[in-house]
Amino acid sequence: DYLPKSGEEIIHLKVWCPSKFQLNLACLLSPANLFIHYYFTYTNWYSLSALNLAIILQNLLLKTQFEQLIKDKQLIHSQLINEYNVKFVNNLFKRTEVKSTQTDSDLIEFEVDKELDKRREQLHNTENCEHLVSAKKYKSKSPLNPFQTGRYYPNIS
Repeated sequence: DYLPKSGEEIIHLKVWCPSKFQLNLACLLSPANLFIHYYFTYTNWYSLSALNLAIILQNLLLKTQFEQLIKDKQLIHSQLINEYNVKFVNNLFKRTEVKSTQTDSDLIEFEVDKELDKRREQLHNTENCEHLVSAKKYKSKSPLNPFQTGRYYPNIS
């Protein structure tokens, strides 16, 4: 149930995604540059121009480094999700089969996949979920069901 109940607050997040033009404009017209422009005179224009250029270059360098950091983090997170999906989720739901053999007409042995047992033991606490953890061999005294795979030998008395 993802719908909010009556009386609950709904929070909307707004994310600012600036364009390249907006980022470059913010680097060129930063508050520090505007403050330096205020003090421009005909005697100190050359030194303040160099200072203005240094601030612009510093802002552009900071912008490119931050953009690269964001791209690197996105790459790391996407690779992490990919590894999780390939290595954990794929192995968790691996297709397995139960095989049965009959050596005696009254005894059936079912061999359970050992890897499935290991995964179940890892995922569940064996004390609380003993019914989920299979034994390595399950022995039954009942005759084989004729609808199961394998041979059916009825008890002839």
